[in-house]
Amino acid sequence: MNVFEFANAAHTNGVSLSALIQRASMCLVTAMIAPTVSAQAATTLAIEAVSNRADLVSGGDILVRVIVPQASSQAVLSLNSQPLANALHPAPDGRGSLALVSGLNLGHNTLSLAADGSSVQLDVTNYPIGGPIFSGPHLQPWSCTTQAAGLGAPLDADCNAPTQYAFFYRSATTGAFASYNPANPPAAGEIAMTTTDQGRTVPYIVRQEMGTLNRSIYRIAVLFDPAQPWAPWAPQSAWNRKLVYLFGAGAGTQYSQAQISASILIDNLSPTFTFNTPLNDNALSRGFATATATLTDEGSIANAKLNAETLMMVKERFIEAYGPLRYTISEGCSGGAIQQHSIGDQYPGLIDGFLPLCSYPDVWSLAVNSHDCVVLTHYFTTSSLFSSPLDRQAVLGQPSEQECPGQDGPPAFGGRWFPATNSSCLIPPGVLYDPITNPHGVRCTLSDYHVNEIGTRPQDGFANQIFDSVGVQYGLRALQSGTITPEQFVDLNEKVGGLDIDGNLQTQRTQGDPVGIARMYQSGLITYGREIAKYPIIDARADDNFEMHNNSEWIFTRNRILRSNGSAPNEIHWFENVTSARAGTPSSIISLKAFGLMDLWVARIEADASDLPHEAKVARANPGAFDACFVGGLMYEWRPGSVCDQVFTYTGLIRMTAGGPNTNDVLKCQLKQLNRADYSATFTDAQWARLQQTFPTGVCDFSKPGVGQQPPIAPWLTFSAGPGGVPLGPTPISH
Repeated sequence: MNVFEFANAAHTNGVSLSALIQRASMCLVTAMIAPTVSAQAATTLAIEAVSNRADLVSGGDILVRVIVPQASSQAVLSLNSQPLANALHPAPDGRGSLALVSGLNLGHNTLSLAADGSSVQLDVTNYPIGGPIFSGPHLQPWSCTTQAAGLGAPLDADCNAPTQYAFFYRSATTGAFASYNPANPPAAGEIAMTTTDQGRTVPYIVRQEMGTLNRSIYRIAVLFDPAQPWAPWAPQSAWNRKLVYLFGAGAGTQYSQAQISASILIDNLSPTFTFNTPLNDNALSRGFATATATLTDEGSIANAKLNAETLMMVKERFIEAYGPLRYTISEGCSGGAIQQHSIGDQYPGLIDGFLPLCSYPDVWSLAVNSHDCVVLTHYFTTSSLFSSPLDRQAVLGQPSEQECPGQDGPPAFGGRWFPATNSSCLIPPGVLYDPITNPHGVRCTLSDYHVNEIGTRPQDGFANQIFDSVGVQYGLRALQSGTITPEQFVDLNEKVGGLDIDGNLQTQRTQGDPVGIARMYQSGLITYGREIAKYPIIDARADDNFEMHNNSEWIFTRNRILRSNGSAPNEIHWFENVTSARAGTPSSIISLKAFGLMDLWVARIEADASDLPHEAKVARANPGAFDACFVGGLMYEWRPGSVCDQVFTYTGLIRMTAGGPNTNDVLKCQLKQLNRADYSATFTDAQWARLQQTFPTGVCDFSKPGVGQQPPIAPWLTFSAGPGGVPLGPTPISH
């Protein structure tokens, strides 16, 4: 069985997962060898930006590739008309030369290349290492955490601090990572050995780099021989030239540099979801480098533009220090999955292969449900009509009330995202908004955390309200099925109320601002599914219909890709028929299988030198991956009527029980007139009169797109000029 056939073995009859893993592991070493790049004779001069787009670099450095015709005499590379001495070094892949250019001015710079009377130039725009680049003005105030992280006191208001390095080794006796001192190393027998996917067996010693950028703290780890040098044009051979980026879970709105978890992963998963530590054995042992940052830890920073900007800057730093990448694979659970879907759809190309776990399509799918949980929880606790948990669950859309995060009280999302005065944002008390004592203070809401994208309301200067419940018929599906009575339905919708702009409960429904809602779609904050459909995704999960990381959230992303593209050949669903105590995360063996298969998939895309669109390459390069379920230790292909259909269930969330679409992406619905003929239930005249009073402007018409709902303007938007965003435009090339 070759490496591209092993996945196909698990069709209808089922194949032992452990057997598949064993067969696959025998093939991985030879299959993952980096493709040979032939050095073809260049015919024209060229300068290519390698570490980032030439108009988005930061920190005063850029790694470039210089292409010179072989017949030319010695070329001269210059920065802002000043020749650079000894700048060119042969590229390790044999294609031209690499040059690490430092000393860029803030703003515009010109790189020029001259040889034999000809010349080209590349326009380079350099931003401060503390950002921002495209995310819009810095959120303020911002507290620094460099001292707590061991980097010392911050050097400036952007929380910059000197970069530090530390070594670790994996113990041959305990299997754990431990501190390594090159001046006093442990006995050679105590250091484990590892064989990379390139077939290189080396001592399992890792260097971790920790530094600052974009007001964040990043960490990079890679197999490293302390006795040998490393340059971007001469990387050490243990590195396979691939990167795994690890995204942290949660969903917070901190005005802080935050901190990275100190936990160390021994395998691919941890009960505490510490995907944001770079010491990840699954990746490092195979030769991958790993990276993470505090601003890609969703538990602290739930802002897709900041997440994407930070990822971009970390990758730039990595490439300038360690060398060009073959590709980047991402991994993360919950908030880590949110970031992958959001970044992949809004800033495509930063990630080449996606491994979301316990996933959501975006933070707003969770947030809208959380909004509804807050108001429904309040209603349920004050109503005698919903004393039965089955009735409540029929409205919530899940067979468990644990699904509703708003029911967990103020520490949970319902208490963090909506009340403007809550303390979870870590805003100093004297700066935090208070409607009486500090009405112009900084507001701690999820909407205000995205003010750069959605803008402010003219009447008070607060961020536009993007939550809305006008016309929403809570419990509609439960009514139509006879699960709840007409009186329960009428009373619920009559009394459920909503939230005001400060996140306080009110008797009126929540009223969204159409301008802000339209910008949510235009800016791509609501994952649309167009761009992410161009990249391979393996989304694995365990069965979960009992809390907020539920099977429905998993399905929403698939449905959005289908809606936006007509098909979803790029996205693979793997479902493990076990109830996970870790919020829908699959077992480590499933996750390891997904990792290996994704690596194969992206390697095959990389090897495709055709002119096909990227999404066509993704479909053609699929190494036999298919939708599957894992039942009783066996893997089954997910076909209509298969065992997978029998064991998998999802019921939708609150807006779906109210008649909403299975994409769960309507923020504010269009309305239609109340019509008794639309209901299978029979209302009394008095009940119907109460419904008319509850919905004076009509009820949701989910057969139509939502108010302001539209495809994003474009990928790669910048918000430096204000809310809404404008496209960055084509990537600069030398001319």
